[in-house]
Amino acid sequence: MSDTVVTMESVLKVEKFIQKINELLQQKNHEEIGALSNEVIGYLEYADNDLTFYLQPLKQYMSSYAYIDEDDRKYLLQTIELIQDWCNNQRKKLN
Repeated sequence: MSDTVVTMESVLKVEKFIQKINELLQQKNHEEIGALSNEVIGYLEYADNDLTFYLQPLKQYMSSYAYIDEDDRKYLLQTIELIQDWCNNQRKKLN
């Protein structure tokens, strides 16, 4: 169980990371998405239990993104949506 205290600063950092992933997706830069997967671990320091639950598969989906077929890529998008929802919910709690 995580004892991390979520702050607005941590929410903003996670949001910025998600935006970076979305930009790479729009550019169809699949190799860069895979390379960026190594940075996911660094965001665990900002994570409560819920975010940790989403970050673990995010790393896996990102690292294999260039090699999986189009149908399976939806899982990365769904995970990104869940993390964005987490960010939105944390913002509401902190305001």
